[in-house]
Amino acid sequence: MKMPAAEGSVLRPRGFVFAFKTKWKDVSTIDSCFREVIEPIDDHCRPNGVCVIDTCLIRRVPHTLETRVHTDHPLLHFFTFLLHSIQTMPAWLVDLEKYFESYSE
Repeated sequence: MKMPAAEGSVLRPRGFVFAFKTKWKDVSTIDSCFREVIEPIDDHCRPNGVCVIDTCLIRRVPHTLETRVHTDHPLLHFFTFLLHSIQTMPAWLVDLEKYFESYSE
């Protein structure tokens, strides 16, 4: 069982490339270009996936360059992936009073 991150630790934000359409019709081209572009990027800064609504969702396996490609209902897969990402991140109570006090100093 994965233990939740300790409060105060820094979690990198989730990152997604999102497009409504592309001129590339071959999903393997999109996938290989995505992996080629993210390869030189440090793992903690790499996007988690790319979604082209009219073509596919490509999601990266965490801490690798390996990808999973979904061509049926890409927007639904993107939404499900986004929900999963949100649900698996720790949630802490935000002290809004302290947040707004920082502006008055």
